[in-house]
Amino acid sequence: MSTPQSRVIPDPIRVTYIGVVVAAALWALLGVLWFSRPVADFMTIRRFIGEFIGLSAIYLFAIGNYLAIDWSSSDRRWGGSRNRTTIRKITTTLAYVLLVISPIVMTSPGVHSGIPGAIMGWIALVMMGLTLMFSWSKEIGKYFPETEKTVPFPLIWLIRPPFDLWRVFYDLMGVYIILVMVSGYMESEVMRMAPEMYWIYLVIAVFSVICWVWATIVQRFIYRGSRMLLTGVRQLAPKSVELTMEPIGDKPMPVVRPGQFVKVSVPGVLNGPHSFIEVSAPGREVLQVAVKVLGGDTRVLRETVGVGMEVQVRGPYGDLDMREATPQQVWIAAGVGITPFISWLRAIDALIDEKIRRSGVASRQIRKIATEEALDQLGIEQVDLWFFHHDEPTYVQELYYWEKRYPWLEVHVRDTKKVGRFTAKEIMESTPGIDPFNLEGVSAVLCGPWEMVLHYRRELRRMGVEKILREDFSFR
Repeated sequence: MSTPQSRVIPDPIRVTYIGVVVAAALWALLGVLWFSRPVADFMTIRRFIGEFIGLSAIYLFAIGNYLAIDWSSSDRRWGGSRNRTTIRKITTTLAYVLLVISPIVMTSPGVHSGIPGAIMGWIALVMMGLTLMFSWSKEIGKYFPETEKTVPFPLIWLIRPPFDLWRVFYDLMGVYIILVMVSGYMESEVMRMAPEMYWIYLVIAVFSVICWVWATIVQRFIYRGSRMLLTGVRQLAPKSVELTMEPIGDKPMPVVRPGQFVKVSVPGVLNGPHSFIEVSAPGREVLQVAVKVLGGDTRVLRETVGVGMEVQVRGPYGDLDMREATPQQVWIAAGVGITPFISWLRAIDALIDEKIRRSGVASRQIRKIATEEALDQLGIEQVDLWFFHHDEPTYVQELYYWEKRYPWLEVHVRDTKKVGRFTAKEIMESTPGIDPFNLEGVSAVLCGPWEMVLHYRRELRRMGVEKILREDFSFR
């Protein structure tokens, strides 16, 4: 049988960092334009440099607002969905640091500086700092593991803020940036003395505001994606459900690759779009996502959702692709992190069926050949799937079905309510056919809570696993 391009599993998504390169080049050009001007007699060199640092902060805030917009094309130009989110956090944090450094470098106040500008600047700095602390709460929390046991409510929100609280603060980030822009203009001498720098500053400010409005208002309340009808709700576990959706009218089904996620809005139920991994078998005229109760919104969704409701779906997003792994793979999932693996297993089965249909013959031998072709096309020889759940055995029966159906797949399920989650060393020691002291050629794919993924990634690196793919649901 031939192996033409599959409609089930398209070519891998190609990502680059061209966005980072372009952003750095524009900043360098901004510096050339700024420092090509002579320093005015009434200004010191330190103030001249300090104002450029402040302008750089405004520029980085504008980049951060742009990266907050959910565009698949933007993902591909900024290293992928997860990297775009990480770059946005780093960029915004660096902008904040530069904003704090700027007045320190400027030793003398501007001629036109005044109380209104200073007040706006301080208000913006405090609120930005709080928002960034919420954004980095996971990273901060790992250095204080006992905090949750000692800090009373609601102060614990400073370390472990709910997603909804973080989103409210982050949605208001644009307001703080506008205050900083106004304050910066009031404090800057160069802006008022150099018309070309004024227009450059204005362009950056307007671009930043437009991006913020688009990300927080247009995408959330006006453009919500494709309208779909909820046609099925299946209970997977006590806290997990699978939602099945179909397009309304003649709208085409969104083309989703295995392992990608979509953003779902349910008017009157969900407070804005939430990200869920898509688990549909490719080629079907339905869209399915798995939802686990992890916060207030998802709890309301599970209790309220029902067949016949209209939902809005945006996406798809993400670029987790198993084809980047080596032929011998170890998949490690925890909780709802099993969903991208379910998506890939269903996609592999659909790919095999597609090859059988193209052959025009249905037999056991043809299925065997089609399976070998599919595995060769995907670069898979052996997969060991480790699934850790806390009394939430989502998709376990389906996993055992796939294990029985495919000899290249071995499933290991552990209930962490009965036995602790294995370490990376224990996983490798317990995986048949793997020498934990020689992991050359073995790759790992991780999906689950951020802390778990980070822990396993660090341990596997120390053990010698070079190829590690991950999805840690870092959507903030």
